[in-house]
Amino acid sequence: MLIDGKLPNIYNSDINECYMQLKDYNLEGENSIHYWINNTKNENLLFHLNKLRNAPEIKKTIQENYTNHEIVSVHSSDEIYLSVSPKERKGSDIALSDCHYDAPFKYIYQGGNVFLRVILALNENDSVYTEVENKKSLISKSEYNIIDYNQDYHCVHGEIPKNKNRVLLKLHFIAKPIGSSRVWTHFCEYINNFWTHLTRELMRNSIEPKTFSETIFLYIVLGSRYLWNHIWYILTIIFFIVLYCYLYPFKKIRMKNKK
Repeated sequence: MLIDGKLPNIYNSDINECYMQLKDYNLEGENSIHYWINNTKNENLLFHLNKLRNAPEIKKTIQENYTNHEIVSVHSSDEIYLSVSPKERKGSDIALSDCHYDAPFKYIYQGGNVFLRVILALNENDSVYTEVENKKSLISKSEYNIIDYNQDYHCVHGEIPKNKNRVLLKLHFIAKPIGSSRVWTHFCEYINNFWTHLTRELMRNSIEPKTFSETIFLYIVLGSRYLWNHIWYILTIIFFIVLYCYLYPFKKIRMKNKK
């Protein structure tokens, strides 16, 4: 489910302040750059980032789509993201724009908790969009979209124009069923936050692999993403192979008995 929203104008000064400190980085989106918001040393920047990620309007948008849920922030997963241009992607950045799930826990029971990612745009954009199923979302300054981190298979298309960049915040929340055990909420937070940090470090070291270990990281990132995207096809093939291997000896015995 792809959800769209927009912050009111009262946040424009915070958005502008954040963007002004990042506007000269990663022009043309040659590769992706991620920063953990919690590791931000610039106190002024962190002040404005906190105002944006704690904006009650975002939680309200989530609440409208997840009724009977409490909305919990997961700041430990939040990032500043200077986007790669989908057309220019290479190395592990391919995994950021090609069709994918953000995490592999679609079939892991999490007590009804839903881990959500909010993408908030800090500058103008009219050329890069996200697609979930048959719905498209092109977000520009102060606009955001929300996806289910584990369930939404999505793709990113388009191209960042020359001498421009695309600066986003990746914010995270859990929709917790009212009355459900916090043990499940902690479990949901732990596995998804762990995955976010693990994959980020693997991808950061394999955008342009120069060493053997970085090349291995690249194949791990792209290989695991391919396997997960095609898991049902792979399992189906394995099932028929196993079935054939199981039945074939009996077929040989029957043919031998006929002789």
